[in-house]
Amino acid sequence: MVKISDIAKLADVSSATVSRVLNGTANVSSEKKERVLSAISETGYKPNEIARSLYKKSSRIIGYVVPSVRNIFLNEIGCAIESEAFGSGYKVILCNTDESAEKESQYIEMLMSMNADGIIIMSNNDMINEEIEKCRIPVVVLDQKADTDCSAAVVQSDNRRGGFMAAEHLVKCGCRQIVQMRGPQKYLSGVQRFEGYIEACEKYGMEPHYVDAGYDFESGIDSAKEILRLFPNADGILAS
Repeated sequence: MVKISDIAKLADVSSATVSRVLNGTANVSSEKKERVLSAISETGYKPNEIARSLYKKSSRIIGYVVPSVRNIFLNEIGCAIESEAFGSGYKVILCNTDESAEKESQYIEMLMSMNADGIIIMSNNDMINEEIEKCRIPVVVLDQKADTDCSAAVVQSDNRRGGFMAAEHLVKCGCRQIVQMRGPQKYLSGVQRFEGYIEACEKYGMEPHYVDAGYDFESGIDSAKEILRLFPNADGILAS
C-alpha cells in the first residue's frame, strides 16, 4: 500500500509537504505541488479518509436516518438529499432503523464517531429529543415535532393543509362519500393529514369515514379492500 512517505520520496519533498498539499492547510510552491500531484497520480495513492476526517474534524459525510427504507416518500427525499449533497462535495450514508430506538441510537453514535458533518433524521422514537441533545454534530429533523428547547433544525410539510386540499379536490370532482386511508397516528404526518380531512368534512357537511393504513404498498391494498367492504357507496378515496 502506498504511503505518504512514498509520495514524498518520489516527489523529493518532505512528508509534511505532501500532507499540506493533500489537506490544503498551508501554501506550497506551485513547483512542489506539481511534483506531489504527479507522484500521487503515478502511484495511484488514495488518502485514508478516516484519518483525514479525524485530523480535519470533517468527513464530508451526512447521515440520513430513516425509520423504513420501504417508505416511498422518504426514498424521494433521500434522492434529493444525495443529489444536493454530492453536488456540494458530500457523501450520504443511509441508516435504516426499522423503527428501532436502539438501532437509531447506535447509528447516531456511529455517525458521530465518523465525524459526520451532520445528520438528517426522521424518527418515531419518543426519546429523539434526548438523542439530539447528546449529539455533537448538527441535526435536521424531518416532518416531526421537536421540543421548543431542542437545538435541531426542523423541516415540516404542511400536512394538515395537504389533507384538506386533497379532500376538497375530491369534493370539487363531485364526491360526497369520501373515505380516508388514515395514515399511522404515531406519525405527525398521519395525524395532521387526518385533521385536514376532518376539516374538509366539516366545511362541506360530510360525515367522515376512514380505515387505518400504513405507509407501505401492501397496507394500501389491504385498506382499499377494507374500504370496498365497509363502504360500498364510497365515491372517493383519500390515501394519506
